[in-house]
Amino acid sequence: MKLKKSKYFDVFYKTSGWTGGDGVYTHIIDDTIIWYFSDTFVGEVDEQGLRKDGFVMKNHSFGYAKVDDPFNIEFIYPQEREFLQTNDNTYHWLMDGMILEDYLYLMTFKMSGESFGFQIEGIDTFKIPLLHNRLNFSKYERLDVNYQKTIGKTTYYFGVSILDNKQVDGFIYIFGVSDQADKKLVVLRTRHFLSEHVEYLTPTGWSRNPKTLKPILKSIANELRVYYEDNRFKVVYSHNGISNDIMYSETESIEKGFKKPIVIYEIDGLDLSLEMIGYNAKIHLLNDKKYVTYHVNTYKDDNHRYAKIYYPRVLEVEV
Repeated sequence: MKLKKSKYFDVFYKTSGWTGGDGVYTHIIDDTIIWYFSDTFVGEVDEQGLRKDGFVMKNHSFGYAKVDDPFNIEFIYPQEREFLQTNDNTYHWLMDGMILEDYLYLMTFKMSGESFGFQIEGIDTFKIPLLHNRLNFSKYERLDVNYQKTIGKTTYYFGVSILDNKQVDGFIYIFGVSDQADKKLVVLRTRHFLSEHVEYLTPTGWSRNPKTLKPILKSIANELRVYYEDNRFKVVYSHNGISNDIMYSETESIEKGFKKPIVIYEIDGLDLSLEMIGYNAKIHLLNDKKYVTYHVNTYKDDNHRYAKIYYPRVLEVEV
């Protein structure tokens, strides 16, 4: 696999309303793509590319597009006091989800802290009704389910990627990340989403009550997407989260773990004087095409006034 800059590379650069976000995931229902983002800037941008006074950052936003025009997005940012809220000073970082019947089941990390000092406090899962292929924000539910596992001194947070592979082998795979610095990828599987009967992959096979989990990939990011194609599990991600290196790996057997990853794209064009960074690359399968997004941020909050810093870049798979 090789990546190249797409004609849509800068399509997320906007100067009014939605003007940037990260945490981008996509789901398809019928002819509609549901987009969603975590931290999101809303406001106006001047001709010099600077955010005008009065811009705000929301914890999440959503969007809709047609599968044959995937980047012509209608952005939505529901009232945060009424949607996905918590009862304390935490907030939700949107992770992967799954569409079942007329609902989007959305997994989220419950976060505390700000900027690069955030901490994962747990996992909340939400059930959001779909009406005419759009999310009904007024009737969501928080479910009593938490795909989080602590073994010894390590906690694993599941939901960074969900792969519905039932038509192939009968299972849904939910991938998680360890809270250690080397960020190991782990996996559980279930035949029914949100079932209590889950199996975790361990060094000796699948187990409902594991004493340890088997890492299937190391130095991953907190966001990625695993997909299945040509009888192989495949994954695209940013090396160790924050990195200019976008990686690819695959395996014929999830039990064996992913093979040695390769660099398929090196992020360029970042202004080091603004301390710009790239992170959290992931793949999107849209309208029989493959796109990879990666985020751009800065270590200095004051630099967020530059609107070209904080929005997803789009790459295309070169076949």
